[in-house]
Amino acid sequence: KEAMMSFRQLDLFNQPLDLGKNDNVLLGKAREPIVTKYKHGVEEVYKHAQQSTANIKALIPNIPHELVTDLSRLEEYLTNILKVGAVAIDTETSGLDPRRERLGGISMYTEGESAIYIPIGHHFYKNNVDARDFITRLTQYTYQGKIKVFMHNGRYDNQVFRRYTGLPMYIYFDTLIASAVLDENEYDISPTGEYVEVPKGAHGLKRLWNKYCVANKYKSMSYSDLFENRDYTTFDPEQVYVYATLDSVMTWQLGMYQLPYLTQGSQLNLKYGLQQVANVFWHIEMPVSAIAEKMEWRGVRYSREKNLELQKTMEKDIRVATKKFVSRLDKIVEENKHNASLLSLDKLTDPINPMSSTQMNIILFEIMGLKLSDQAKRQIRRQKSKSGKHKSLEDIPWESSGKIAQQDINTNYPEHVELIQEFRDLKGLQKLYTSFVIGLRKLYNEETDSIHGGWNTVGTLTGRLSSSNPNL
Repeated sequence: KEAMMSFRQLDLFNQPLDLGKNDNVLLGKAREPIVTKYKHGVEEVYKHAQQSTANIKALIPNIPHELVTDLSRLEEYLTNILKVGAVAIDTETSGLDPRRERLGGISMYTEGESAIYIPIGHHFYKNNVDARDFITRLTQYTYQGKIKVFMHNGRYDNQVFRRYTGLPMYIYFDTLIASAVLDENEYDISPTGEYVEVPKGAHGLKRLWNKYCVANKYKSMSYSDLFENRDYTTFDPEQVYVYATLDSVMTWQLGMYQLPYLTQGSQLNLKYGLQQVANVFWHIEMPVSAIAEKMEWRGVRYSREKNLELQKTMEKDIRVATKKFVSRLDKIVEENKHNASLLSLDKLTDPINPMSSTQMNIILFEIMGLKLSDQAKRQIRRQKSKSGKHKSLEDIPWESSGKIAQQDINTNYPEHVELIQEFRDLKGLQKLYTSFVIGLRKLYNEETDSIHGGWNTVGTLTGRLSSSNPNL
């Protein structure tokens, strides 16, 4: 208001606009249409969601789906869960950090009932439910052994429940852990009947359910395709709730498929000799997963003051190491620059940037004239082929200043061991600085003064404990 008043006082408010050259440019930019990062508008997303709902109901017609906004209906549902003695549960949040993200809602399914979705935190939705009392009582029943909870990657959902009610549930069966224990090398079968590895998302809920429970008949859109990775809590739950309820149905049906294999003494358990596998699941993996969830929630204490001290120290170390290494490179370039083309020399900056793979490749393989062994070239090409940018290995350039090349140069050119060691030391300092000094700040939680990384009990093929965000 004050700005507008001062604008009027300047007697410019009603003056004709004199468009000069710069004004025309600005006006032209202002008139350009607004471009969003999403291909589909919200209405189109809802249309796709309706089609997805139709596909789901056609595939599993015997299970109704229901949006529950009435607390009395929740009481009835809890009564029916107690009668069955088990329920599958999944949460929908605004992102992947359970401590920071908004809880959109909770989906549940138990035998003989509807698959329900309870909207809790959807934007601008008037019928959001305060379900804390309902969830708290259900949680208490899980510790009393009256309700067995099935989840997929329950470590995440339990942290969501910790934030919502203050108490995690007792998880009886985690279908993600069961999948990793039953077959860590999850695979698909090609049309020709060959085993095909699934390196990413092999133990994803939809993939496992589609493979083992509905014979790969589920053809609906993925979350990223349907919602274009939008925040689920921004959608009207009345339009998209079936997408959420399906997760609890999938968890239930997948759990019912896996459970006989992991039940000691059952026909399938004995037939496939899975007695020890079942023992690992019930007495090691499930208890350790609960501990890992507590570790994630508690976090690792993080000192901002120490971080700033390390930043100053490491920046000084990096400057000294860089200056020393660049001085060595300058001397090498000056003595051997006749070996390289003018085009290549033109790519070298002043001063040389040793963190540039392009510049280091020019110095090592053109200016210095080093050659890698055929074995090293093959290894580098295989490593680069994982990007999928090249049609064949022969098309992939072998030039590299990475670990494989460094080791090969050390073996075949012992006179350059000191050079490679200086390069490694510098890269090591840079890695520590970017990942563990500056990088860790992005993961710092001010509320808890800690970093809450992920402890993955089934994150590796060998079954060892691993961590992520950050890798502690």
